[in-house]
Amino acid sequence: MILQPVISLAITTFGVHHLWRIYCLCNNLACYTITQLSYHVDKDFILSLASGKYRSYRNKMKAAFYDSWPTDEEKLRYKPPLVSDSDWKWLVQFWSSEAAQLMSKRNKENRAKQKIHHTSGSKSFAQLRFEQIRARGDDTKPNRIEMFKLTHTRRDGTPIDDASREVMAQFEEIMVAQTQSQMGESSSSTSLSVDDIYMQVLGPERHGRVRSLGFGATLASVFGVTKKETNAALASKLKETQEREEQMQQQIQQQQGQLQQQQEQLQQQQQQMEIMQQHMLQMQNMMQQMLQFQQRHHDQLGQSL
Repeated sequence: MILQPVISLAITTFGVHHLWRIYCLCNNLACYTITQLSYHVDKDFILSLASGKYRSYRNKMKAAFYDSWPTDEEKLRYKPPLVSDSDWKWLVQFWSSEAAQLMSKRNKENRAKQKIHHTSGSKSFAQLRFEQIRARGDDTKPNRIEMFKLTHTRRDGTPIDDASREVMAQFEEIMVAQTQSQMGESSSSTSLSVDDIYMQVLGPERHGRVRSLGFGATLASVFGVTKKETNAALASKLKETQEREEQMQQQIQQQQGQLQQQQEQLQQQQQQMEIMQQHMLQMQNMMQQMLQFQQRHHDQLGQSL
């Protein structure tokens, strides 16, 4: 009853051909109102969840009642239940328009370009993360790198695809390099957090979500900052990391130069040792020859006597 004035006002404002969308929006608001009365739940989370369910329903309806028929006449004839004739006619005209067709084609092409896949199936990342927290038993939450490995690894422990394997290798490389850097520097040196490493490998976050944390996670709710602030912090961290990497490269080059000098000195010493060994062999041969000569001379003197 409360929503009837809202629906009437919406129809007057937007037109009857948006009735289906208005109906879903009102249902979303009703779900939010009921939930707020029963639980202390964030408004944005509830509306985002309802909006996602709405998009999912619309997608399934399009696949079942629009994509299944080749002609617009058949599509109009076999409409889904709970959708009026006028709303369904508007949807068919919209989905058949050139703009909608181009958008659908572009979305399919973008989906085909996706190289990183996950192994969680229909189970959400948020549910997987909750299960991990409960399984640990100490209320510690898996970080985003752990979540990436969990959701991109098969049961036998191997990555699901080459792209995921490359990402995990980059995670490991950066963390090992940071550990080595911290061992050689003072404890006051700046270090990258897990989130910094994650964004360094996979790029900055997009608006409205935080990857590997599941539905409902946003930059503001997780980090308390906006996308712009997060990207600026990431850029600063990346610059510091690059500077440290350059210093490490210089140290490695210096160590390699010193090692090369030591190897050259060792080779020179080995060559000197070989020359000394040759001289010793020559002296031993000369001593043997002198002894043999003395022995023959002694034998000849004995025979003459």
